[in-house]
Amino acid sequence: MRALLKFELEVPAEVHRGATAFIARCPIFDVSSQGKTHEEAKKNLVDAMFLFVTTCFEMGTLDEVMKECGFKPRKSFTGKLSLKKDQEILSVPLPFMVSRRRHACHA
Repeated sequence: MRALLKFELEVPAEVHRGATAFIARCPIFDVSSQGKTHEEAKKNLVDAMFLFVTTCFEMGTLDEVMKECGFKPRKSFTGKLSLKKDQEILSVPLPFMVSRRRHACHA
């Protein structure tokens, strides 16, 4: 039996116009990407963040990386993130497959 769990990571992102491309960056994880347009740079950053997080998960370092980046459990959340003037929220979908046979979770 398998189940698909969907998580969504919401992180601040900055997009700046560079000399030859738009540069998108997630300052919390220090992950960057680029694109020909503002939207392409954001899409490429979502892809880069997905790969970063799933690689950390597969290597067994996600908990350590999250703590190093300042994440900690909260009992409640108001639903509002404080952003700098040039930041916006970036949603990164993280699908995980749970296999009941092995009690394993795969990204």
